[in-house]
Amino acid sequence: MKKLIAPLLLLPSLAFGYTNTVTIPSDAKCYSTSSNVGMNIKVLNLSSRATTFKFGMITQTGSEASSINYKFRLNNGGHEYASFTPETEITVPANSAKYMYMKFNFESSDNKNENNSCDDLPEMIKVSHMDSNSQIVVSGYSMSSNLKFDLKFNEGKPF
Repeated sequence: MKKLIAPLLLLPSLAFGYTNTVTIPSDAKCYSTSSNVGMNIKVLNLSSRATTFKFGMITQTGSEASSINYKFRLNNGGHEYASFTPETEITVPANSAKYMYMKFNFESSDNKNENNSCDDLPEMIKVSHMDSNSQIVVSGYSMSSNLKFDLKFNEGKPF
C-alpha cells in the first residue's frame, strides 16, 4: 500500500508544472501623431535570493523590438534611465521589486530617457523568468488616449 501512495503524491507536481514564460497583449495603441503611450511594469521577486528575467517585445509588425529606452525606480526613490535589448537578462534583488516605465510616441527626435518610437510599441509583451527556484509576480498597465489597460501576467499569479 505504501508503494502506491508515493506516486500519487507526485501527481499534483506533474500536473502543475513550472511556467517560466508568459505572453500577454499590451492593448495600448498610438492612434495619431499627437498621442503617446505610457507603459508601467512591476516585477516583484517573492524569493529570498536574487532572480533574473527577460523581456521580449513583439511589435505591431511582428518583429522583435531591437532596443527599448526605459526609466526604472531606484530603492532610494530616485530614477535612472537605461536602455536594454529585449531578451537580455535583468536582475531583481531578493524580496524586492523592479519598476520600469516606458513611453512610446511619434516624435522620433525625442527618443531619449524613457521615450521610444511608436514603431517599437509592443503588440505583445513576453516575460521569461529564468530561475525555477524563485517566484516573481509581474503586473502593470499601459495607457493611451486616457484609456488604461491592466497588464496581468499569468493572471496576477506568481510564476
